[in-house]
Amino acid sequence: MEHIVDVKGAAKCIGVPVEVYIETITGSTFAAQSEALVAQMLDGERIVGRQYAYDVVAAHREYKKIEVRNICKSGYTFFCPSTCIGKGRFFTEKEFFDKLNEIDSFVFVDMRERLMEPITFYEVPVSKVREMYHDDNSVMDDKARITKKRFFETFSYEEYGLKL
Repeated sequence: MEHIVDVKGAAKCIGVPVEVYIETITGSTFAAQSEALVAQMLDGERIVGRQYAYDVVAAHREYKKIEVRNICKSGYTFFCPSTCIGKGRFFTEKEFFDKLNEIDSFVFVDMRERLMEPITFYEVPVSKVREMYHDDNSVMDDKARITKKRFFETFSYEEYGLKL
């Protein structure tokens, strides 16, 4: 699944050059838009105004409760809760497994090119995340993260590309 963002139109809408608009795009600043795109693609509902472990519910699918994550320029792709990521935050297995118990899959939005190329979507079932975390030879570290390079080596688009 690919999606093309009209960056020229978005930049024009807010009255800045495309280069300036693109500089403002990060995983955090584009999080709500990614969630909305995933909800729309899956004919689901984006969770707004409530703090759940997941961002989208698509009741008609096998993977109903979906956590949406953006992949940008940073070195890692995270499976742990956002409460475990960032300065002054620490990973705990309890929070990690609590999250896994609440969701069915992660959808990762590949926006490494900051919307200048079509963005792609990968879906990783929670069962695969659990399997990787418990595997001593896994590419996932003990903080439930993997490098971007390893993410794309492990999760081929052919197998893990988001399916409608």
